[in-house]
Amino acid sequence: MPAAPPRLRQLRRDKLIFSLVRDVARLDLEEAERLGRHPALEQHPDSDLDQLRRMLRYWQGVSIIRVSRQYRCSIEVAAGLVHELRDELADTLSPDELRATPLSELLDVPTNLLPEFLRPPAA
Repeated sequence: MPAAPPRLRQLRRDKLIFSLVRDVARLDLEEAERLGRHPALEQHPDSDLDQLRRMLRYWQGVSIIRVSRQYRCSIEVAAGLVHELRDELADTLSPDELRATPLSELLDVPTNLLPEFLRPPAA
């Protein structure tokens, strides 16, 4: 019999998962703010927005894999939980609380640590 998936309450109490998902919510906020200021970027993103989106996918993946491995649930279940927690944090935390981690720490992941599909195109 497979283990029951974790509850959101469990994920909120786990400091690592909470901070990972908070950082994902922060990157979502950054993307929304940039697109709000410059709507044309939606159709023609600049390199900064591309980098932000790559790192958003990276940290989402790290969060999902962490939940999946720690709680021994499927990737689909973990993804649903991470997205649900992200939405909750985006609704309940202030923008200042979401910005607890400096943006540079979230964007400056060494390229060799990124999966191939998230690496920036070769110049």
